[in-house]
Amino acid sequence: MISEFKKINQNQIIIVLSLFCILISIVLPLFFINGYETYGYSSGKEVNIVGLEGLKYKKNQVRKISGYIDQENIQEILEYANKFSSDNDTDYMKTEQKYPGMYYFLQNAYSSYGEENSFSIKDIDSNETLKEAQKNKVKTKMYASGESLQPSEEEVKIFELLEKNDNPIRFDFVDQWPIIIKSLIFTYGAIIFLAIIMASRLFSVEKNTKMDKIINQRNVEVKQRIIVNKLKMFYGYILLVFLLCTLTIFAIVLIPLGIQGIESQIQVIPDLFSSIYLWSIGEMISKYILGAFLSICAIGGFGILINYITKNDLSTFMLTICFSVFPIILKSSLLNSYKLSKIIQIFPVHGVNVLSYMDSLSIYSLGDKVFLPYYLICLVSIVIFIMSNYIILRKSKMN
Repeated sequence: MISEFKKINQNQIIIVLSLFCILISIVLPLFFINGYETYGYSSGKEVNIVGLEGLKYKKNQVRKISGYIDQENIQEILEYANKFSSDNDTDYMKTEQKYPGMYYFLQNAYSSYGEENSFSIKDIDSNETLKEAQKNKVKTKMYASGESLQPSEEEVKIFELLEKNDNPIRFDFVDQWPIIIKSLIFTYGAIIFLAIIMASRLFSVEKNTKMDKIINQRNVEVKQRIIVNKLKMFYGYILLVFLLCTLTIFAIVLIPLGIQGIESQIQVIPDLFSSIYLWSIGEMISKYILGAFLSICAIGGFGILINYITKNDLSTFMLTICFSVFPIILKSSLLNSYKLSKIIQIFPVHGVNVLSYMDSLSIYSLGDKVFLPYYLICLVSIVIFIMSNYIILRKSKMN
């Protein structure tokens, strides 16, 4: 397998790209940590606290009130907020000082989709539960553009799905998790590019070096052994880089900040309250990592198949880039075509960006069963991965 790696690592390009992936897995979390800012109100004035110091300050503040949120907690916070004048700044500062993070959470939860910044928690009906607030949020998100593009039967199934959620929301410090997610998205994008470059050289390298004629003269068993070694090298190397980058990001963020909030629902994270995924943050992170790796393997497998057929670096590179990039472009340009956008939604490349499916209201029905995009993305990725490698091994037996 080492000899196969040396063949495709011409001009050290694979090593350079691998080091680049590891480099951005170090730089990105540090960049996002450095860009973080929060505010303190203990002095009666708003004080800006940035970077790691800000994250640790927020963690210590939220720790004072962390726990499950029930209707009694919400009513207590609203009663406290209503003691102050109609001045939103004073209202916010006083409430934030006593209940760190809760003003913003309730503002985000109870406001209509897209109107979060102009909403005051004084307008909340104290009898409205968080489950009802989530359903209202999802409904306003559906009709944010004026008219819902989803069929009415899908809307019914979405609200039935939300109705089944009986898990109370646990409020905790979760600001380290968006930093991890953003870092992983960009890093996994770089690993896709690495996989495409490797796939573009895997079988064409023999043709480029005039070794293909010698290999073709060997018996089927020897040729199959070479192909298997190439596939093992490719997927093993991608797995190694994937794990190194993932563990690097986790170490940089979690060593100073801890895993607090891992059991909280994803709805605690800003901008995900309207998500129809009923996962904890721990579930989301673990499923995202698995889905992203399957997506990278599917894209790599597609590229390897093209390279095996064409034995051409450039055509493999261009076709695999199209396979990876076009679904992203089409998804954003087909917003008014709901059925087509649902098909594009489950292409493997979308498994690398957790926000592309976590923020989606699309569902897929099979009889009474309802499937969310994540599971279809994983299924499609597995099918492409298996079929690509099967076709290569099958064709190698016939040659």
